[in-house]
Amino acid sequence: MWQNDRQACRAIRVLLASLFHDIDSVWTLEGPTDLAVAWLASSPLSHGEKVMLQIAFDFWGGFGKAQFADIIGVLDGRRSRDVFELARAYSVGAAVEEWIAKKAKDAEAEVMTARIAELEAMIAQWRPLIDAARREHKAQLELIAVLGSSSEPGARETLNRVSLERAIEAKRIAEPK
Repeated sequence: MWQNDRQACRAIRVLLASLFHDIDSVWTLEGPTDLAVAWLASSPLSHGEKVMLQIAFDFWGGFGKAQFADIIGVLDGRRSRDVFELARAYSVGAAVEEWIAKKAKDAEAEVMTARIAELEAMIAQWRPLIDAARREHKAQLELIAVLGSSSEPGARETLNRVSLERAIEAKRIAEPK
């Protein structure tokens, strides 16, 4: 059982959050929005989204009319598992808060995993430039070692000119296009 309507809304929002990224347009902490009610009556949603919305209304007041066959036949494994886990937590009562906390943690982990993938893609994109900069730095150090130890007249000026040219080239490469 729900402790109160707010807990029911929190659990339903967690259940629907993976489908509706703007969850506030579908379900608030006070209950379903007019849009959710309209979608329940006549929906532009996919079959799976419609089933999840029906389940949400069944949890809310029992009038979503979700079919068991749709829960096990239409929903993917993760969503059907979430529905059954919430139903079990609801039947226990005190377990609802644990379910909400676990799902919030799972959602946070999904966001972090997606962010890590984005960062890895950025690193892969920048890797050639980083490697080129490392090679350039190594070449500069070698040039400094050779010219810096040279007693040849003009070696210092050559070192400064080459360093300036390379710095200008590195800046040109690094500027966004």
